[in-house]
Amino acid sequence: MASAWTEEETFVCSVCLDTLKDPATLPCGHSYCLACIQSHWDKGDSKGQHSCPQCRQVFNPRPSLAKSTVLVEAMEKLRTNSLKQSSSTAASSAPPSMPVYLEVLPDMGPQQGSMYPQLPLVEPRPCPQHNRPLDLFCHEDKECVCELCCQHGHNGHRVLKPQEERKERQQELVHMQAEVQRRIQETEKTLKELPHAARQHKALVQALEQESTDLFAELAKNVNGTGTQVGELLSTHETSLGSQVEGQIHRLEQEVAQLRWRSEELSRLADMQDHICFLKNFLTMEPLGQMGVTRESVLSQEEAVVASIRSVMKELQTSVQELCKASLAKILTLVNHGPVASTPNGAVVDTTAADNCGQASAQNTVYEMTTDPPPLPPPRAQGHNSSSKYPALHPACAQVVCEASAPPPPFPPHRPPGHINRGYTTVGPVNPEPKSRDELLKFRFEPTMDPNTSYRHVLLSDGGHKATMRAENLNPPDHPERFDFWRQVFCREPLAGSPYYWEVEWTGQKFTIGVAHKEMERKGSDDKSRLGHNPLSWSLYWSGTGFSFWHDGQEKLLGSPKAKRIGVYLDQLVGTLAFYRIANNQAELIHRHQTQFTGPLYPGFRFWAGVGATVTVSQLD
Repeated sequence: MASAWTEEETFVCSVCLDTLKDPATLPCGHSYCLACIQSHWDKGDSKGQHSCPQCRQVFNPRPSLAKSTVLVEAMEKLRTNSLKQSSSTAASSAPPSMPVYLEVLPDMGPQQGSMYPQLPLVEPRPCPQHNRPLDLFCHEDKECVCELCCQHGHNGHRVLKPQEERKERQQELVHMQAEVQRRIQETEKTLKELPHAARQHKALVQALEQESTDLFAELAKNVNGTGTQVGELLSTHETSLGSQVEGQIHRLEQEVAQLRWRSEELSRLADMQDHICFLKNFLTMEPLGQMGVTRESVLSQEEAVVASIRSVMKELQTSVQELCKASLAKILTLVNHGPVASTPNGAVVDTTAADNCGQASAQNTVYEMTTDPPPLPPPRAQGHNSSSKYPALHPACAQVVCEASAPPPPFPPHRPPGHINRGYTTVGPVNPEPKSRDELLKFRFEPTMDPNTSYRHVLLSDGGHKATMRAENLNPPDHPERFDFWRQVFCREPLAGSPYYWEVEWTGQKFTIGVAHKEMERKGSDDKSRLGHNPLSWSLYWSGTGFSFWHDGQEKLLGSPKAKRIGVYLDQLVGTLAFYRIANNQAELIHRHQTQFTGPLYPGFRFWAGVGATVTVSQLD
């Protein structure tokens, strides 16, 4: 059952973290319980400071406060409206199917040698048109008729006695029973083969895991070797560059010496007095442009070389990262979505989405607990539902059959060998869903709460396995994954693939437990960051009077007693999420949800306005 007033978190005192009682509004606009804010200011009277606990605005002198009657009336109106809405929602969401009570018919003792009571004999109902007994059956119209009906509306039809028609249908019933037995044998054979196939698959996956470890170690070794070679090449280039620079320095020094000698020679020639000697020496002098070396420095192209090498290294880094992402995406597709087809150019195409788009998805049966939980596997059908090609039961006979027993669940349609259930795809054998707590414990797992996600009033302890709601603000450092508005905390470990099972114990008046994708928002105050109220999260909520299941803002009321220890079973590959009530070392199903998860999930918890409430991850031995 949902909470009586879902908007109560809007009117919460920041001092006691509970619903406002005798609310009083400060001059800055923030509201608190009258007793809480007076007690808070009484503690600070010695310092002579009276400030708002939220915005820290200082008031001097101390304001005189009184109960805000307007706020009290507004809270009362919201509470009344919410009660009306919750009552109408509870009435409209009641399950359509009610339990069938058997009517004890008088004078019906058991037959000799039979374990079932004898059904009463029903006289044929008279024809509404001719008031004659309906003791014949029309094969074409598939209805009971009288003799006069055969002469008028059913002239030319094949009319038989009900006993003769039943003989024909009895043969079909025998074939149906044989088909059911054949399916039972095939299913039992599959059940026997599954454990052996699961062990083989587990061994193959473990071998693949070791192979992947060795492969990535070899890849890391190759990358490190390439880095070492690049470093050696750069060191050799540095040494060569140093030698080239030294050679160019030597040549430039020689050129400077020659230029100075030529300058002195030109000075002597300029001072020469004899014109003929001046002309002879000047004409025989070597032209200035034919001597000297090039002045282009060896460092002029070095900046371009360094930039090119840096570009190549960046390109290598980008290509390796993209290759790793593409390979990881292919592996994730294989693990979560079944087989993929490789094209000649190496691209991977998901065959699940493209195969048989027009097929209807298989329906999943979810068992809800009312008082006693039903067994996890569906009961075997002893008959078959009637269809349009079979004769309709006489109304009186149908009434007796409905009173005698409830109809069995529909038998699943037969699938030929090799058929793939399009509800989800798997790689290798699938783990059968556990039927007891001992089987659930085979998949035990103890998640660790992430301090980077915890609300500012949530204190983590016991190595991240316990969370406590505190009254004071713990002032944690700001983090993009931390919840700013909702009192929530997520766990560190991403859960994908194989099944996981964990248990938690909680204290307090209300509690929410669930799972969510990492992409769920953290900073907003709307339902996008509220566990179970958006498309990226699923949660089980205890309102104080009953459990309810939440997803994407939709609530499903559940009937179950209170459970202080809750077990969670998650099979991300198959798409199963189940919650159990743990008591006396037994697991009692509260709710099972079947869907298709698009990525890894993270366990999460949500506190309500109760200081001292705790959540503890149980240690499973």
